[in-house]
Amino acid sequence: MRLLRMLGSLLLVAGCSASGERLECPVAHASGSVGIARETPAQIASVGARLAAGGENAITETAGAVRAHDAHASRAEIVNYLVTAYCPEIARKAGLDLAGKRAALRAFAARADRIVASAPVPRAQVSTNPAHHSKAS
Repeated sequence: MRLLRMLGSLLLVAGCSASGERLECPVAHASGSVGIARETPAQIASVGARLAAGGENAITETAGAVRAHDAHASRAEIVNYLVTAYCPEIARKAGLDLAGKRAALRAFAARADRIVASAPVPRAQVSTNPAHHSKAS
């Protein structure tokens, strides 16, 4: 439930501009501390285009690629990444008013969250035994 509240907050950031007619999307920062946020705007745009064209398979594949790149990425970080990449695709969509775009972004975020939550977690994240994380002497 906490994740859904956080997604709601993210979607509020993706609110309207000063004119009130345009969907404003979150911006990825190449200097971010999380490994998945270190992509260039062109790379993020490429991911967004794949997500727009590929449906659930593209979400699953992209989430898997993010986990492969950064095994410690949290569920929320992965979903935020997916929303950040996909939002511009929705913002450019003709035929949807602002409310429709917001609804489409919420639906995408909920679907992405469901997919990420059900995806297998890499074995590196499963272990909680501190002995597995320390070097043998």
